[in-house]
Amino acid sequence: PPPVAKPAKARTGPGALDPTFGEGGVITSNPAKTGETEEATCLSLDSEFLYVAGVDFSPENGQWRIEKRQAQDGTLATGFGEAGVIGSNPSARDDAPVAIAVNGEAIFIAGNDGGGIPGPVACEFEGLVKNPSWRIEKRMRAYGSVDRSFGVLGGWTGIVEHDLTCRAFALDDTSLYFLVSYVGHPDVSYRHPPEEPAQQMSMDRWWRIDKRLIGSADPASGFGKMASVRCGFGTGPSDLAAMVAHEGRLYIAGTEIHRVWTTEVDGKKVRKPLESRWVLERRDAVTGDLTRGFPMRTDPTVGVDGLTDMMMSGPLLFIVGRNADR
Repeated sequence: PPPVAKPAKARTGPGALDPTFGEGGVITSNPAKTGETEEATCLSLDSEFLYVAGVDFSPENGQWRIEKRQAQDGTLATGFGEAGVIGSNPSARDDAPVAIAVNGEAIFIAGNDGGGIPGPVACEFEGLVKNPSWRIEKRMRAYGSVDRSFGVLGGWTGIVEHDLTCRAFALDDTSLYFLVSYVGHPDVSYRHPPEEPAQQMSMDRWWRIDKRLIGSADPASGFGKMASVRCGFGTGPSDLAAMVAHEGRLYIAGTEIHRVWTTEVDGKKVRKPLESRWVLERRDAVTGDLTRGFPMRTDPTVGVDGLTDMMMSGPLLFIVGRNADR
C-alpha cells in the first residue's frame, strides 16, 4: 500500500493513544491513493483546531495540502477551504511546505516549490531541483482564503525568491522570520576553491535569516543589513533545521558537517559527509546580532548526526534529532 500521513493524539501521562481522536487515536490521510509518499511535514494548533500541512500528489505532482481539524476528535473543519482542506499547487514540479504557524486571525505557511527558472542551470543533482523558489502564504484562519494585501506578488503566491530554499520559519507578535539557504550546484561553493568543481560538495550552502513585518511582508528595518542577516559557521556546509522566536530572541538550530570523505562518481571526485554535529545559535530578534557565547555545538556520536526540530516551553529549549551510533 502507498505511504500515508498519520496525525496521532496521545493522552498525557503514560502516552497511550486517545481513543476519542480519529480511530483509536490515529487519523489516516491518503488523498492521492497512489504509490507516492503523502507526507505531513508540519503541525500547528490553537485552542480549538489543529492545522496540518504536507505534500499531496493528487494532481500528479507534489502540491501543498493544508488541513484544519478539530483538536478534540480530529474531524475536518468543514467551513475551511473545501470540506476542511486546501490545496496549493504553484508549479508543475513537486512543492512542499516546511512550517505552519497560527497568529491572531491568520495562518502562515512557509515552504518551497519546484518551479525554478528554465535554462541550463535549472538542472537536477542528487535529487535536488536547482533554482527552486520559496514562498510564504498568509491565509485567514476561519475559512482559509488568502490575504491579498500580504506580499508583493498578489496574495496566494506570497513572497517568491529563486535559488533559495526555505529551511525554517518562526513568528512573533509583529514579525516573520525566515531561515533560507542556497543549495549549491556542483560547481558553486563558498567553502571550496572554484578552480576544482569536481571536488566541491553539492550540499554546500550559505544561509541567512530574513525578517519581515507580519501584516504586509515588508522588510523590517533595523535587522541586519536590509532586513537580512547572512551567516555561516563551522568548517563545512550547514543544513539548518529549526528556528524559534521567544521573548525578543531567535534560536536557530541545525546540523553542521565538519568532516568529509572523497569518493569517485562517474570518474569525478565527490565529497560526502563523514561526521556532523548539532549547532545552536541565539540572536537578538531586533538587530539580528549573535549573542555572546554562541554558537553552541554538541556532537552526540562519531558519525552523521542530524538535528530535526526544537520547541520552547518557559525557560527550557527542547531539541530533537538523530544519533548516528556505530
